[in-house]
Amino acid sequence: MATSPNEPDDGTVSASSFFNPHLMKKWEALSSVRHKLNPNKVVWTNEMLKDRKVINLDAWNQVGTFDERIQIIREALTSLTIEVSFRSVGALMVCAWGLVSCENPNESVFGGLWESSKARELEEYTRLSDGILCKSSRWRSPPDDKDLILFTTTSNGVNWVRTACFYCAAVLRLATKEHDALVKAWSYLPEHYQSFYKTPLEFSLSLNHECLKCLRRLLQKSTTIRNSVAPFLLAFQELSGSSKNRAICKTLFESHLGFTGLHAYTLFISNASKLAVPHHVFRHVLRHHAAEEGLETIMEILKRYEDPCLDEGDRKSKCTWIYSRIFDSDMFGSLQTKRCVFLAALLAVIADTIGGTSSSGGGSGQASNIKQLQGYIRNNQDDLHLWAGRIIAFCKEFNEKESTKK
Repeated sequence: MATSPNEPDDGTVSASSFFNPHLMKKWEALSSVRHKLNPNKVVWTNEMLKDRKVINLDAWNQVGTFDERIQIIREALTSLTIEVSFRSVGALMVCAWGLVSCENPNESVFGGLWESSKARELEEYTRLSDGILCKSSRWRSPPDDKDLILFTTTSNGVNWVRTACFYCAAVLRLATKEHDALVKAWSYLPEHYQSFYKTPLEFSLSLNHECLKCLRRLLQKSTTIRNSVAPFLLAFQELSGSSKNRAICKTLFESHLGFTGLHAYTLFISNASKLAVPHHVFRHVLRHHAAEEGLETIMEILKRYEDPCLDEGDRKSKCTWIYSRIFDSDMFGSLQTKRCVFLAALLAVIADTIGGTSSSGGGSGQASNIKQLQGYIRNNQDDLHLWAGRIIAFCKEFNEKESTKK
């Protein structure tokens, strides 16, 4: 097959070159969606997470008595059930920092990691505004007994505190997720708690949707509250890769906070892996003017952050790049789903066709259910499926040719 002057000379071809002429106009139209370009930053280091003001989360370890911790918990759980203020959300984050170790009930998961994780400017949660931002309907009338949170010690005070910290850590995912995603996940928390701590939750908690919506807004819009997620992510990177403590963090919040808005990247990586083609080959077969900027950014990420040849120290110094868009929306802007909808949609259809699952936010597990892509895929599904099939066929043919060379 002859290649055009613009195609690579490494034996690969772009997808458009193996579409027949009648499909070319559709290919051009389908991929013509453009968005005004914003800055596309690609440089990130872990130190960029420290150059900001955060809540002094270590206040949890600075209190001297059990009763003082109960007071922090009182404010924290109130923000999930009755009313929300900046201060109560600050208390929730302090309580989350107290997440108890799965390996030693007398230690916290983040014990000893505050100095290496804290930012350069700290704010005490007690200095945050206690003005009420949201009051649930429960505030208007006395709740039923099942809705009451009894802020008293029980026969197992250690497990009571451990349960509260566990709940608060699970809420951190609202930095990127919708409130209803947390509500859906809430029913699975007892099972996770039992799995990690080998004992049941000490108490149940009835979430209030009004409070959760308000809390989510603060986690995503309030600079100090949002920035206070950073120490959790920095500390997570210090945990042993095989530890139960790392696993509980991934379950409760970490796995929900990476690759925000980068569906095209995660789908590119998973598809290339499933199709068993090198990244540069997959990049060329997807080449098109509407996808070019996004594909260039993907290759830049692979070079800067994921190259196997990177020095281990260099790699570790910038490993938090996967969370960068939580704190700076201009990071990897060309890969933001709304700015590369054609590329993301095509990759999503390929993923569904070969049996891949979606990245975070993909609903039922089908990549085409990613909320930002549903309308585009629905309106262009016939053409997208046709081209996805051709791209998959090309990758299989590439592999067959490669196997004959061995």
